[in-house]
Amino acid sequence: MDKIDEIKVLWKKIPNKTTFIMVFSKEIGRSANTVHNHWFARFWQVPQAKQDDTIKYMKKYIKNKSPQINEIKTNKIRNESCET
Repeated sequence: MDKIDEIKVLWKKIPNKTTFIMVFSKEIGRSANTVHNHWFARFWQVPQAKQDDTIKYMKKYIKNKSPQINEIKTNKIRNESCET
């Protein structure tokens, strides 16, 4: 799997893509529009020099967000079971 393919796989795992794009664009000093439209949309034109850093950042973001996502799901399940 090449780096762009890995980025595409990781992209599918990002829970809140808008938040990710806003945070990531500030991190790399690019506009959110550029990152969204060129890096992570139809074109997948992540600059070759930024691909390794992008992959590392995406993995870190997913890892850090996973406990929050699991907590939200757990709370939702708890709330739904209390309502029945």
